Amino acid sequence: MKTVALSSFKGGTGKSSLAVLLGNTFAASGKRVLVVDLDHQKNTTHYHATDLEAILDRNIAEAFHRGTLAGNILTSHIPHIDFVAGSFGILKLRAASVRTLLRLLEPEQEKYDVALIDCPPTLDNIVLNAWQAADFILTPARLDGFDLEGVGAFGAALTQEMPEKHDIWQIVLNFYRPPRGVSPDSVAIQLENTFAERYCNLSKVRIPETVAIWKAVHDGETISNAQRSAKVYEAFLALAAEILSVPVEPERGVI
Repeated sequence: MKTVALSSFKGGTGKSSLAVLLGNTFAASGKRVLVVDLDHQKNTTHYHATDLEAILDRNIAEAFHRGTLAGNILTSHIPHIDFVAGSFGILKLRAASVRTLLRLLEPEQEKYDVALIDCPPTLDNIVLNAWQAADFILTPARLDGFDLEGVGAFGAALTQEMPEKHDIWQIVLNFYRPPRGVSPDSVAIQLENTFAERYCNLSKVRIPETVAIWKAVHDGETISNAQRSAKVYEAFLALAAEILSVPVEPERGVI
């Protein structure tokens, strides 16, 4: 099982949307996917849940408290995807060992091909649990000066807390708008060049800003290689392939 933590110190960078659509991409290609929602805002939970009553008693806080994921894994409405619901109760468990989630995931290694962990925009033991469990850490960032500095702060914290994890960290530009024109004086071009110069772990993939993502996450629409959504479809396939180091091809041409 490849475990991927989607983590950033900033809100609004699209962690939950990436978790949802990467999960759909992997599942559409036949992978068995487990989505773990560590964010008390529960955005990925609300996308996957079919029974809002069930998540009150079966969620990540219960799993941490009881020391097992057994009984806390729920079935998503998306085929091939199971999930562990988020909970406000996780806020009371910030003193948990940073190896708790790693231990919880161990028995699930043979059941799933990919685990996606949606992290809150914080630095505490809950996030450290995700980093400790991860084989791949993905930080989405917008192409702006605030995110440029925020990514640097994230990298510094990762190096301080878990230097052995720095080599599995990757940054992806999200909500990406291609710069207009080719002038080197363009602010967008300068920012993108600065990202590339500062961070050798910047993905070549760019997730475009498009209403197709919003409709997929909020209205349940699929994304295909049709002309209106082809760019975002290809972007998610490319990002999924980077994570697994093998090509990813949805069986029906939709995610």
